[in-house]
Amino acid sequence: MPILAATEELYNTYASEVAGWLHAMSTPDTSAGDIVSFLQQDRYQLYFTFSGERLIGIVITHVNDKALQFVGASGDVLGEWDVLHEQFVQLAKEKELTSIEFRGRRGFLRTFKKYGMVEKMTIMEMKI
Repeated sequence: MPILAATEELYNTYASEVAGWLHAMSTPDTSAGDIVSFLQQDRYQLYFTFSGERLIGIVITHVNDKALQFVGASGDVLGEWDVLHEQFVQLAKEKELTSIEFRGRRGFLRTFKKYGMVEKMTIMEMKI
């Protein structure tokens, strides 16, 4: 059972882990509270990821146009991506989506290239 959509029971069972992971994936622009608010508004979806029966992390997604966008992940998700990849591809197909998108540092492109990911755009920033 690699991925499960969030339920109240799952959240209550793993509340402390989820809270820590949400804080780990928060940014100066998007706090853990913002992420929770987006989840409550159904703008984001939360998935629990497992290796066997052991919870290994969470993945937060957003559906935009025809893409399943990965907003954030925390825990040991990257270490288990070989298993999780097929589950998320199946999820995207069930939702009749045509692509999967990640946003992240350029180094992630090397990691995810073997799954067919290609660079789509570059985001630039100037601090003032």
